[in-house]
Amino acid sequence: MSDAVPESLRGLWRRVWLRAPGVEDRTTEVLWRQGPTIFVDLRTPADLPDLSGAAALADLDAAALTALARCEGFAGTTAVTGEVCVWTRAINWRGPLDGEDAGRLEATPEGLVETGVHADYAELWTHEDAAPGLALKLADDTGRLGFLVATEDAFSLGWGDPAAKRGAPLAERLARRDADALDQEFSVGVIGGGAARVTRSANPLRVCDPPFDPDDLRGEVVTITDRDFHGRPRSRRWRIVSREEFA
Repeated sequence: MSDAVPESLRGLWRRVWLRAPGVEDRTTEVLWRQGPTIFVDLRTPADLPDLSGAAALADLDAAALTALARCEGFAGTTAVTGEVCVWTRAINWRGPLDGEDAGRLEATPEGLVETGVHADYAELWTHEDAAPGLALKLADDTGRLGFLVATEDAFSLGWGDPAAKRGAPLAERLARRDADALDQEFSVGVIGGGAARVTRSANPLRVCDPPFDPDDLRGEVVTITDRDFHGRPRSRRWRIVSREEFA
């Protein structure tokens, strides 16, 4: 496998549709942001419940919490051999993935078509942003990993515990209000005026939050702020393990 994905694959991709046996999805918002090897992918259904008025995840009832399990987020590294792309998910919102995530890619007049190598599906992607930027792999002192792909005005962020063995399905853990199940993050957002702001997240209560200081991205440590299950603010320091810059 090559050390880096082709330049034509770098940047932000938006999924137009997914087709699988008995399924066609055109409403889930799917955003895949790709660096030279590092990627972050966030998928949020259009019909998530309205969480306005809630200050913390602890304020949500079981139905609203369980609905968050329908989101999907994952991040890690990508490698391409010929027309086959393999996404190695180091962290995953729903827990460890069984098997390899691989797709065969074909450029068409409509956009980039991905067909499953190990599963029966097809997806159409459009390239929304090819701006230059950087991609970071992060690590904290507890063993968590983070992945951040950013341009001058936008970012995709994912962090979590790669060793987490979520034995029960995420929906079941959320229904019983397991706070540790959501000690992770997959978000996208904008950067401007010296600040970053979340615009979409697998945890909708993160929207409008400032997750990090963009100035940190040029240093050796990134401080990421979020809120715990009860809405209390917290900060974690993440070492930059590797850095990729792309034009």
